[in-house]
Formats: sequence, structure tokens, C-alpha cells
Amino acid sequence: MNNYMKRLGKHLEKLRRINKREHHPLIHKIHKKYNISKEYGLHTNVSRTIIRESVGVLIFCAIVSSAGGLALENIKTLFITLIPLIILLPTLNDMIGDYGCIVSARFSTMLHEGEVKRKWWIEADIIKLFTQVFIVAMITTLISSTVAIIISFFSHYTLTPSVVFKIFAIALVDVAILIVILFFTSVLGGLYFFKKKEDPNNFLMPIMTSIADFGNMIILAVLVTLLF
Repeated sequence: MNNYMKRLGKHLEKLRRINKREHHPLIHKIHKKYNISKEYGLHTNVSRTIIRESVGVLIFCAIVSSAGGLALENIKTLFITLIPLIILLPTLNDMIGDYGCIVSARFSTMLHEGEVKRKWWIEADIIKLFTQVFIVAMITTLISSTVAIIISFFSHYTLTPSVVFKIFAIALVDVAILIVILFFTSVLGGLYFFKKKEDPNNFLMPIMTSIADFGNMIILAVLVTLLF
């Protein structure tokens, strides 16, 4: 036992002295054998790889998100009269983007752990992921809409039962549509990038947030036009 502890102590001391910027040779072998994302290969700078892969997507997504404002521009006269929706807009943008990131991150983890099979749409874990995110999104939307209406009421905004119903309907339909779009985009995008031996997280996070921003403004503009 004493000899074993001495040998273990020597190995631990060797590990402690390893330069943190250098990879153990076994990591490169595992990378080649199991097709792990290239950013974890030998002599690779992880931060530089992530930045290089993400910067192009970030620029594209910033342009897409900015273009979403054009949808609201066409209904700005009507939109600015709907105080609850003005309060809800930044909340919905942030909330939907967060849910998209949660789905993409968890699905990417499933891919790396080999839990995603060919028929992913019938797998219990993926169905459970969608169900959980969808239910939580609906609950938080109801809470956010209620808070927005309460704030509007104390701001002396005229609220009728019809207006309250339409605000809830717009928020719930908007979030429901976007959650479905973000979920399938995360899954299909994750599968695509993973097959290319890339880390899906480096691409999906900015894509999810831009779709949330752009899609939210487009869908809100359509729903406001239809209901008001």
C-alpha cells in the first residue's frame, strides 16, 4: 500500500507540473479515434478556435437581428399605442433567445455524449427536452404578460377585456411559434455542424439569439396587424 501511494503521488506531481497550455498526447489520439471536435486536438488554442469559428456567424446574425426592426417600422404608429407590448418586447426577445441557447447547449451535449441516434425525433430525451422548454416558456410568458398588463394599468393605460385577451394571445402564440422554430433549428443545425466535426455550440448560440430577435419582431408585427 505504501509503494502504491508513493507511485500515485509521483504521478499526481507530474500532472501538477504539466503546462496548462499543453495537451496530453492521449488527447490527440482520442481526437483522431473518436472524431472529437477539432478544437480539442493537439497544439490547438481553444479560445482562438472558438473566436475564429464564431465571428463570421456573429456578424451575420447581427445583420439579421437589425433587419428585424424593419418589420416593426411598418406598424410603429399602431405599436407605440400598445403599452403592454412595448413593455413585453425586450422581455420576449431576451427570454426566447435564452430558451434557444438552452436547447442548443443541451442538444450539443447529447451529440457529444453519443445519445442522439438516427431517428432523433422519436427519442424520449429529445421529446422531454422540447416538452420541458415549451411548458416553461408558456408559464414565463403568462407571468411576463401579466406583469406587463399590471404595469400598464398603473400607468393609466386604458385596458379592456378584449385588449387584455389579445395581449395574452399575441404573447403566447409568438413564443409558441418561436420555440418550435428554435428547437428544430437547434437540432438540424447541431446535426449539420457535428457531422462536419465542428462544435455546434460555437455556431448555434449566436444563431439562436438572432432568430429569436428577428423572428420575434416579425411575428409580433404580423399578429398585431391581424388582431388590432
